[in-house]
Amino acid sequence: MTIFGTVTQKMVNLFLLIFCLSVFFVFYSYILFPLILGILASGKAFKHSKHQSNDDLPAISVVMAAFNEDKVIEEKIKGILKSNYPSHQLEIVIGSDASIDQTSAIVKRLAESDQRIRFFDFQERRGKPSVINELVAHANNPILILTDANVMFEPDTLTFLCRHFKAEEIGLVGANILNIGMKSDGISIQEKSYIERENLIKYQEGLIWGTMMGPFGGCYAIRKKLYTNVPQNFLVDDFFISMKILEKGFHCLNDLDAICYEDVSNEAKQEYRRKARVSAGNFQNLKEFSSLLLKPFSATGFCFISHKVL
Repeated sequence: MTIFGTVTQKMVNLFLLIFCLSVFFVFYSYILFPLILGILASGKAFKHSKHQSNDDLPAISVVMAAFNEDKVIEEKIKGILKSNYPSHQLEIVIGSDASIDQTSAIVKRLAESDQRIRFFDFQERRGKPSVINELVAHANNPILILTDANVMFEPDTLTFLCRHFKAEEIGLVGANILNIGMKSDGISIQEKSYIERENLIKYQEGLIWGTMMGPFGGCYAIRKKLYTNVPQNFLVDDFFISMKILEKGFHCLNDLDAICYEDVSNEAKQEYRRKARVSAGNFQNLKEFSSLLLKPFSATGFCFISHKVL
């Protein structure tokens, strides 16, 4: 065999190895890893998920950044105020990110009639993470509910989220966001299937090890003392916040009983733009938490590599 033939065969073998590894990693991440989680989570339940009396529930601050949300903001605020959570244990802290519609006017009107609503009207556009950073600094209560204006709560959503914080090791609890507005055309059905699968994986990660890999940003609860300011221009703030909590040695969970509703995207172009932003943000987080790549046998490292990196 000539030298050229030997080199060519080595290149073929190398490409074959790369191809086989790629196929295995896809199979592992999408099939084998969820199967492992399902086996390990079988028969388990959260030890601290029993309903507490209202006297045991912590004081909470619902924190929300809004930009041009006049179509949903009033429904969202009234839904929070009508929840079953003890009214004296609740405040709502809202910041308008230089909205140019009626968002600010609506929130100001509602705040005038209910002192639990605190409104900050930012005049220059600064982005959601920057608004949230500032609102958190103004929040008065030890538990924060970070949520989006278009995500609607069930009456018991806040109670289900906050019942876990009686356990000191719990740092973050994510909600179960269900999708509405299904259509036979477009991509809403596929997107709903993807989100349901992610919800289950996040739930099982939290149930087994307390290492849920990032909540859905539309609604989750955290201890204020564990909040880390999101760096400027970071694109996926919810994942960054939850990973910082895991770094501090606290647990992150997903509670399937804490139900919220969001109108799922049905436009491929719109969803592509969102996925592109999330993917770019994932690479920011990969750089930020790259040290976990060297800890594949820790619970957090195992889930980080299996669920996110691959």
